[in-house]
Amino acid sequence: FCLLEDHQGGLWIGHGDNRGLHHFRNSHLETVWGNNQVFCVHADAEGTVWFGTDAGLCRLREGAIEEYGTDDGLPDPRVMAIAEGSDKRLWIATALGFAQWTDRGFVAAELPPAVQEMNIGLALEDSTGSLWFALGTAGGFTLKNGRLQELQAFESGRIHWFWEEAEGTVWIGHESGLF
Repeated sequence: FCLLEDHQGGLWIGHGDNRGLHHFRNSHLETVWGNNQVFCVHADAEGTVWFGTDAGLCRLREGAIEEYGTDDGLPDPRVMAIAEGSDKRLWIATALGFAQWTDRGFVAAELPPAVQEMNIGLALEDSTGSLWFALGTAGGFTLKNGRLQELQAFESGRIHWFWEEAEGTVWIGHESGLF
């Protein structure tokens, strides 16, 4: 499952076992989305809540849920991770590569062709503009200025999360420890 604390201190809980998305605030638990598996949840700079499901990307804005799928530009309906860039663009990681969301909707991500075939499990754009991402099975990569680099120390084993400190250090939570 996945968790997110929003800008107002509420807790969003996504379930990967078809129990949907829930919001906990002021000692009250509300079911927001009771359909599908929820793999990830993200609050953007404006406070809009986005969540990735096995059937696409959903945006919760002003109490309404909008759904986006492959017909809207996603490379695959299974949205595994959402990362926000410094320019407020969202990286949407799917089981078949990335899409980008801008204020104009989905746009093609300008990435090396090999990336578009990867099963992406999670992603982070750091403060320098580098995109860090992990595969759904094992291994990870960084992408900076169109240059793809494999995280050699993590060729095997699963990366569970990336986190950037205020001064720019990126930490990697891996099944064998914290790096």
